[in-house]
Amino acid sequence: EAITGWLSQELGVPVEGFVTIDHAGAVEALRNGDADISFMGALPFVLAEAEIGAVPLLSEVYRGKPYYTGRIFVRRDSGITSLADLKDRDIAFADPISESGYL
Repeated sequence: EAITGWLSQELGVPVEGFVTIDHAGAVEALRNGDADISFMGALPFVLAEAEIGAVPLLSEVYRGKPYYTGRIFVRRDSGITSLADLKDRDIAFADPISESGYL
C-alpha cells in the first residue's frame, strides 16, 4: 500500500496494486492488461521483454551502478554459519524464474 499510495499522490490519480503468486503471473498480468506496470527482477524482465515487448522504466542503482542482491536464509538453530556448511543440505528454492531465489 505504501508504493501505490505514493504513486497516487505523485501522479494525482488513483493507483491500485495487487500481488501475483509468481513472476510468471506478473508477466501475464501485463500481457492481458490487468496491470499497467510491474516491479520485477532481471530474469522475469528478460522474459517479459521477449514475450510482450516490456521496456524498463526504473532500475535499482547503488553508487551510480545497477544493483541487485540475493540472500540465503537459514533457521537460527540450524548450525549453518557459512556457505561450506550448506554442502549435502536440502534447500528450498523460490519461483523458477527468480534470479535470486532459484538460479
